[in-house]
Amino acid sequence: MIYEYKKCEHCGEEFHNIEGRSFSNHVRWCEKNPNSVRHRKKECPHCNKQIDPSGYKLHVASCLHAPENIRSCKQCGKQITSYEQKDFCSRSCSASYSNSRREFKNGYNSKGITLIDKVCPQCDNEFQAKRRKTIHCSKECYIKSKIKDDGSLKDYRRKCQFNFNLADYPNEYNFTLIEEYGWYKAKNHGDNLNGVSRDHIVSVRYGFDNNISPDIISHPANCQLMPHKENVRKNFRCEMTIEELQCKIKQWEEKYL
Repeated sequence: MIYEYKKCEHCGEEFHNIEGRSFSNHVRWCEKNPNSVRHRKKECPHCNKQIDPSGYKLHVASCLHAPENIRSCKQCGKQITSYEQKDFCSRSCSASYSNSRREFKNGYNSKGITLIDKVCPQCDNEFQAKRRKTIHCSKECYIKSKIKDDGSLKDYRRKCQFNFNLADYPNEYNFTLIEEYGWYKAKNHGDNLNGVSRDHIVSVRYGFDNNISPDIISHPANCQLMPHKENVRKNFRCEMTIEELQCKIKQWEEKYL
């Protein structure tokens, strides 16, 4: 039996004539063949992905990154990267959107339920409720009503929590620590024990012992970023006097307000 070989004219690799299909496929996909399918791939203008010519049109028409396929959720504004015809990113947003637009006329809602005029004991705002047992106008007011102001350290610590956004003061804090270590997370909530946390420069315990207003202790000027382990070792120690903090707050208010 005579064995014949075929040789790729682009890379020089030899193939037995029986393996004709392998040879033709090799030539078709050969990296050194300037006319191969590999070199004829087109780039998607939306996602920059290399696509085979045979499926290029279908990919471009259904690409999730195409502007015509990106929609915004009507409730939260989140982008929906899908070419499916839907207006909400989740069932929760869909339900919230529908509930917020129910028509209330003559003391009845769209389902014929009688509405009762009430006054919230927490914020003194007037509102309408579907149930007689409803007392507060919102979940926030209900939670505030359950928190007892008993003058304890626990209650004072709650009032001294930082409630501002760090991004509002980009030049005041060392954000490189966050880039390096990330935020602190407990072992059962992300497990980043070496992360960064917010620290009170004048400690909460000092403010409690000296009857200092929580508005001063929770002020952005009293905040600094440090690794959580160092924050724990710092304990109740203050790194600034209350007079220095008040002066810093005054300068802060003049700068930002």
